[in-house]
Amino acid sequence: MAIFPNNPTDGIAPYAGLTKGPGGTLLGSTTSGGLHGGGTFFRINEDGSGYSILWNTSGGVSGRYPYGLPVLGSDGTIYGATYSGGNGNGDVFALTLPNTQPILAYPITNQFGTYGSPFNYTFPANTFTDADVGQALTYTASNLPPGIAFDSSSRTFSGTNTVPGAYAVTITATDNGCTQLSTNASLGLVFSAPPPTLHIELASPGTVTISWVPSTPGFLLQVNPSPDPLTWTNAPSGATNPITIPVDGRIKFLRLRR
Repeated sequence: MAIFPNNPTDGIAPYAGLTKGPGGTLLGSTTSGGLHGGGTFFRINEDGSGYSILWNTSGGVSGRYPYGLPVLGSDGTIYGATYSGGNGNGDVFALTLPNTQPILAYPITNQFGTYGSPFNYTFPANTFTDADVGQALTYTASNLPPGIAFDSSSRTFSGTNTVPGAYAVTITATDNGCTQLSTNASLGLVFSAPPPTLHIELASPGTVTISWVPSTPGFLLQVNPSPDPLTWTNAPSGATNPITIPVDGRIKFLRLRR
């Protein structure tokens, strides 16, 4: 609730009623008060909070003493009238609302993908909202995982991840008001790697070539002459994929270790 006059500069005697404004706001006027004593046009939230003056009428050619219900046009402009000022008999005016910041209406849930496999995710069109009539939002994304791209026009992340891990992506929604305003949202993208599979092929007499798929980085080939868990050793150049190692007819156990 707003009680007049809380302060004479806030306006006195709201007379004409209220008009539904954008983003859960109400638009109205006072017939006197304000900075110049000639009335105001104001905006207030539907719950009574956020009272703010949009225009202090000052007389002269700009008009004085608002009269009648303000109207919100389809272009987001407020139209109204005063019964004094102008040429002495009042005027009709157009008032542009201040730009408001986009808001995050629905947080984006974390998304999960598989390293080395195609990934595609589009966040919903109603994730961000903007109360300003006629404005459009554009989107950018930062800290993208390697191999993943973002398309602003479709709000889509796509590609094939090349480095597994968890990534905190920042999505920024920016309006196209005269003074551009933006809002950020966080999106967690998590890419896990499936366990690789070892492949062994005869390379030449006395050697074999060992490779693993997928070729997830960070794995190291180890060799053991027995099942003893204490006798594993790293193969020479064991991080290389594929790797060629000698064989001598004796049994060897192989494993990948991170």
